[in-house]
Amino acid sequence: MSLVRLRDVAQHAGVSVGTVSNVLNDVPSVNAEIAHRVRGVIQELGYVPNSTARSLRTGQSNAIGFVFTDISNPFFTTLALGASAAAAESGYSLLFATSEDDEGGESKNLDVFERHRVAGVLVTPARSAPDTARLLAQGTKVVLVDRHSDEHCSVFIDDTLGGALGAAHLIETGRRRILLVLGPDSIQQMRDREEGCREAVAAHPGVELRVLHEPTLSVAIGRSVGDAILAMPVEERPDAVFAGNDLVAIGLMQRVARVLDVPRDLAVLGYDDIDFAGASLIPISSIGQRAEHMGYVGARLLIDELGAPAGHVHQAVGLTPALLARESTVGVIR
Repeated sequence: MSLVRLRDVAQHAGVSVGTVSNVLNDVPSVNAEIAHRVRGVIQELGYVPNSTARSLRTGQSNAIGFVFTDISNPFFTTLALGASAAAAESGYSLLFATSEDDEGGESKNLDVFERHRVAGVLVTPARSAPDTARLLAQGTKVVLVDRHSDEHCSVFIDDTLGGALGAAHLIETGRRRILLVLGPDSIQQMRDREEGCREAVAAHPGVELRVLHEPTLSVAIGRSVGDAILAMPVEERPDAVFAGNDLVAIGLMQRVARVLDVPRDLAVLGYDDIDFAGASLIPISSIGQRAEHMGYVGARLLIDELGAPAGHVHQAVGLTPALLARESTVGVIR
């Protein structure tokens, strides 16, 4: 089947190409009867407007781009769910891409969104601050999600508090040898969580903290950490693991729960509170980040900036993490 073009619609409707364009753009001066006839032909022929061509002509788009780091992690897809809801409320579509936690991949995705003239971009940075200079130069608005920024609007979680909440919970449940498993130290969130955890531990003499930085945070890493714990002499094992995300906690549980009594022998605490954490065979305690709300707030910040007059002042919205205590740290809750 050949592609239906604008002039095909005009020919079948007996009007000019300009009239068809006016109907598509809801120009109020178009005669109601003519508009009805044109829409009928559009439906009959199956014409689909070329939004990319339109955005190139007008310099505007009704699409928002979202680049995040890991599509396999439910935390980020939940972020996108919240952002999509906010976008839809204001008549925007959400296009997303994953950087695979790589700055090069992030840069390529930003280039793609630049070429498609998206109205604005949400970014969850891979490592350091993203290179947004070209987007900003052409007037494209940028909001950072899950990262604080002074140069853009941003929404983020207080990860220092999150680290402190997690460590304090483990100490309050009687743990004295805590293993903190984090991603690369180059990521600000990891540094903040370690800082909060160390502050909580420092307030309790006799509590030991070991920190393990992994190149990434995944189920496979969790399994590897679990195997390493089981290989230790019993007297050297930690009595609690504070995982950098819930995927690590899930992988860890897959290994240790078959050998150890969780939480009697080993308490396990995750981070993010993805749905799978609470739905595990042994429900996993976690530090909740309110991912869907964070994504929603990020998109609202972007949409508000798109409609803001000159002199817009960037906002940094900080969210408060929450402890979700479940069986993996406190035993069966009745």
